[in-house]
Amino acid sequence: MSSTSTSPALEPPPRQLTPSVKISDDAISTTSSRRTIKAYFSNLSIEQASILSRVLAQIPAILEGVRNKHLEQTRTAMREAFELSIDTINKLNAQAWATERWHEAVLRELSYMTLTDAAARCELGPWDARLDLLVLAHQGRSHVPAFQFDSNGAPAAAWITLIAELRRAKPIPADWDILAWLLRPHPLLNGCAPLHIQATNPQRVRQLAYANRREHLL
Repeated sequence: MSSTSTSPALEPPPRQLTPSVKISDDAISTTSSRRTIKAYFSNLSIEQASILSRVLAQIPAILEGVRNKHLEQTRTAMREAFELSIDTINKLNAQAWATERWHEAVLRELSYMTLTDAAARCELGPWDARLDLLVLAHQGRSHVPAFQFDSNGAPAAAWITLIAELRRAKPIPADWDILAWLLRPHPLLNGCAPLHIQATNPQRVRQLAYANRREHLL
């Protein structure tokens, strides 16, 4: 009678389990995740567990590489932002220095009075020095250009009208910006500055101010 038992050579080898699979806390951060993966690993063969262990062992190095890459990118971005901010600050400082020198040069050339003196003259009529006239602030002091007053020492009506027109621009220009427009040669005035034409043809300067205000050219 032939034996019905299977030859030992044909039997599948018993499943070889390993208790030595180690899961790094750096790779798996939560307790529930570690518990789930350990339960899964209990069904892996030695070869499978070995392969997975090698993969898991590489994760900290991969994470460190990613971290270093991000840190370097962050450092680069911060360095570029810092250099840009320094460059911007330098340009602003240079611009401020140039503006300050221009203010000083203008005040050396223009005749002006203090705001107190200008306000006293405005009290003689329905005027307000700060609202109706150009007041140039420089180094903590207020200077009122004298060209805004007539021969009697009162604010000139033509200047009050022109300044009111210029201040209708949006956004409202600073008084120094208005003065810059008055001093800048204009092609429609044959290359003359509005300040110089105002005395002889205030209507033309006012029309030009209106056109420039509408076209945002102030």
